Amino acid sequence: HACWIWEDEAANPVDAYCLFRKTFPVPGGGASSATLRISADTRYKLFLNGRFVGHGPARSSSRHQTVDVRDVAEYLKPGENVLGVVVAHFGVGTCFSLRGRAGLLAELTVGEGADSFAVGTDATWRVHRAPHLPGADRMSVQLPFPEVYDTEREPRGWMEPGFDDSGWPCSRVVAAPGEEPWPGLAERDIPFQAYRTGCRSVFRQSIWPANRKAPRETARHPPSRCSAPQAWCCRPPAPFATWAKGARSSLQ
Repeated sequence: HACWIWEDEAANPVDAYCLFRKTFPVPGGGASSATLRISADTRYKLFLNGRFVGHGPARSSSRHQTVDVRDVAEYLKPGENVLGVVVAHFGVGTCFSLRGRAGLLAELTVGEGADSFAVGTDATWRVHRAPHLPGADRMSVQLPFPEVYDTEREPRGWMEPGFDDSGWPCSRVVAAPGEEPWPGLAERDIPFQAYRTGCRSVFRQSIWPANRKAPRETARHPPSRCSAPQAWCCRPPAPFATWAKGARSSLQ
């Protein structure tokens, strides 16, 4: 049911981010089971009805592309549901990804037996260029580009039911499963990253030379050790991070 999709025919866009969206109904009785299989080149972040589910895929070669299998029944509800996916395509080689073609592949199977149905990536998915500002300098050839995200340009509620996506173009199918440049698919063989809640603390460390009088301070972000009110330590609720207006963050 699913094909690899992207926003256009560009084979290898550099430092590109896209928002993908698909609405589908769930019967009034709800979903007893729901399994989502998903992969992307290069990275994805998944939301279901506005709730963050996870990100991936695990590191792999496009010749044996890793597919994540997730149980998402708890995120579904009777009536209209929405799959929202943010996909980042680096367009360059890094220490954990190879330069390849941009694409998203996903298939959701809801229910079991005769009453089951599937929702897969195809040309009916809506796509929108994410409010990402490309062009930041890479810190190293081993890392992707730093991510610069303009929160003022983000379509509010795009990952939730009720959002009007009629102005978004439809996705384009770029390959079927098993076609180049992803001839092989393999299920993820390492655990998913665990998210925890906590406080994001800051400590300061002097890096001023010993022969100078006044210290210069730089902010670092170690694991939280304070007892302030809980907040997302890994910042998953918004696409890739939650930033103040004009802030910078790296997706690595």
